[in-house]
Amino acid sequence: MLVYWIMFAAPAVASFLFGSDTHRRTNRLSLAVLFFVYAILIGLRTDTGGDWINYSDFTENLSFLSFANIFSQGSEAGYVIVTWISLQLGWGVYGASAFCGLVLTYAIIRFARHQPDTWLSITSSVPYLIIVVGMGYIRQAAAIAFIMLALINFEERKRFWSAGFIVLAALFHTSAIVTLPFFLIIFVRRNILYIVPIIIGSIPVFVFALREKYNAMVENYINAEYDSTGTLIRILMNVVPALIFLLNRRKFKMSDDMRLIWTMFSITSCLLIAAFAVSPSSTVVDRLGLYLIPIQLMVFGNLPVVLGAKMDDARLINFFAIGYYASVQFIWLNYATNAFAWLPYKSLLWSDAG
Repeated sequence: MLVYWIMFAAPAVASFLFGSDTHRRTNRLSLAVLFFVYAILIGLRTDTGGDWINYSDFTENLSFLSFANIFSQGSEAGYVIVTWISLQLGWGVYGASAFCGLVLTYAIIRFARHQPDTWLSITSSVPYLIIVVGMGYIRQAAAIAFIMLALINFEERKRFWSAGFIVLAALFHTSAIVTLPFFLIIFVRRNILYIVPIIIGSIPVFVFALREKYNAMVENYINAEYDSTGTLIRILMNVVPALIFLLNRRKFKMSDDMRLIWTMFSITSCLLIAAFAVSPSSTVVDRLGLYLIPIQLMVFGNLPVVLGAKMDDARLINFFAIGYYASVQFIWLNYATNAFAWLPYKSLLWSDAG
C-alpha cells in the first residue's frame, strides 16, 4: 500500500507547494522523473491488478498461435499486435502491460501540462485512473490515454492527429468509439451540411466496430446482470467536476470548440446517473464512464485558477482538492471489495511491497 501512497504524495506535495506557479524548466525535469517512476511502477508490476490473470491467460494462449491466427482470439487488434510483439521479444505479458503503462503515463503528463495546475491535474489521476484502471484494465487504460491525446491534438488544432488517436483508442478497446460523436459534432456545428454525410458514414462504422462487442456485452453483462460494486461512486467522481465545469464554463480559458467538447463530456457524465438507475447491468455503465475520466484531470487542473481569485483562496482550494482525492484513495484501498487484487503491490524489481 505504501507504493500507492508514494505515487499519490509526489504530485500532491508538488501541487500544494507550487500550484500553478512552477518554473517551466524545473517542471519539465520533475515531470520527467515522475514519468520514469510511474512507468516502472505500472509496467513492471506482476500479479497485481484485477484482470492480471485474464491478461496472463490471453498472452499464454496467443503464444501457441502463428501471426496469421492471432486475431482469432477475439481481442482488439492493437492489443493483440502489442502482445504478439512482446512475445517475440520474450517479454510475455509484461511487454504489453509496460506498453499500456507507458502510453497512459505519457498521456496523463502531457494532458496535465496543458492545465494551469499541472501537479493537481496529475494528482487527480492517481487514485482511480492510474492505480485502478492503469494497473487493472490495461486495454481500456491505453484507450483512455489515446483519447486524452486526441483531446490535446484537437485543442492544438491538429485534427488529423486527433482522428488518428481516436482510431488507436478503438484498436485497444472498441468501446472507445463512443467518444467519436463528441468530436464529430464540432464539424456539424461549423457546417450543418456535414450532418448528413457524417450520419451516413458513421452508421456502418458503428455497426462494424461495435457489433461483436455489443453481442458480447449483452451476453456477458446485461443478460447475466453483472454488477460492479462502487459504480455510483465512480460515476459521481465524474459528475462533481462536470457540474463545476457547467456552472463555470466561461471562466475556463479555452477555445469555443474545446468548451463544447467538455460541455458534452460533462452532460454525458451527468446522464450516466440516469443510465445507472435504469440499466440492468451497472458494469456496462461503469466501463463506459471510464472514457469520461479526463473531465476530472481538466477541471481539477483548472480549479485553483477558476475558483481561487486570490492566492490564499487558490491554496485553500488546492488543499481541499488534494484532501478529496486522498480520501478517495484511502477508501478504495481499505474498503473496496476488489482491492485485494492490488494488495500487496508486487513488482519484478522486488518481491512484495505494502
